[in-house]
Amino acid sequence: MTSASTRPPLTLAQLTTLINATPSALPAEMLVDILADYEPEAAMLPDNSEHDLVTGFYASYLIALLLISNLLVELDLQPFVSLCAGSDETNITLFSSEEARYVTHRWPSRFKDKDPLLVNSKSLLRAIWSNKYPLAHQILQETSWPDYIKPLIARFQDQFQQSILVELSLAYSSLCHNKVSTLMGLQPDQARDKPSAEILEKFRDSGWKWDDGESLWFPGTPSNRKGLDLSNDGSTLGGDGMSGLVGLVGFLGE
Repeated sequence: MTSASTRPPLTLAQLTTLINATPSALPAEMLVDILADYEPEAAMLPDNSEHDLVTGFYASYLIALLLISNLLVELDLQPFVSLCAGSDETNITLFSSEEARYVTHRWPSRFKDKDPLLVNSKSLLRAIWSNKYPLAHQILQETSWPDYIKPLIARFQDQFQQSILVELSLAYSSLCHNKVSTLMGLQPDQARDKPSAEILEKFRDSGWKWDDGESLWFPGTPSNRKGLDLSNDGSTLGGDGMSGLVGLVGFLGE
């Protein structure tokens, strides 16, 4: 925590500086702490002159909280099955942090259900919590995020995809590429029946193997899902995966 007397005032330039800091210079946990310190100041900003700063601050705070959220899951690993035909639904559920839910309740009422940036940010939280991967990717990719927030969005997208790769490898013995493409939110040129060279390299780095004869992915299985490092900035996602569930059922029904 920083004292109010030593930190710069909250401005769009200061928010941009924080968001654009490299993960090594400003790990996600530190970013969340700094934004938490700024929240009382953000809540007091005038309506008209600082609209972009207020909405940008709260959207950034929510995404930063998702970066440090406990994305470990409760899985039914029996039977260990193939995901190829049928629905895009999986038995994987990612639970987002309780604090991410609470911060949306602290958003200024004048903006909460009207500002497109905050509406889309809240929709992202709902989609992730409710296991709607394609919708979450659609929101991440199609929302007109302000330029200064885009680095934070890219940082979260990468972590989100890595967490999905890890958890798919725990839940399925083999997967068709089109199913993986849907769950991973791959771009159309990456979502063909067979993976591109770029995707082959990315997935193989995560221990996955592509069988060209069967046209199937065979995931590598992590030996221990507790404490897996799923982020580029070294944030470890630990815990039992259930801490964020408390209170979210009522929230998502609102």
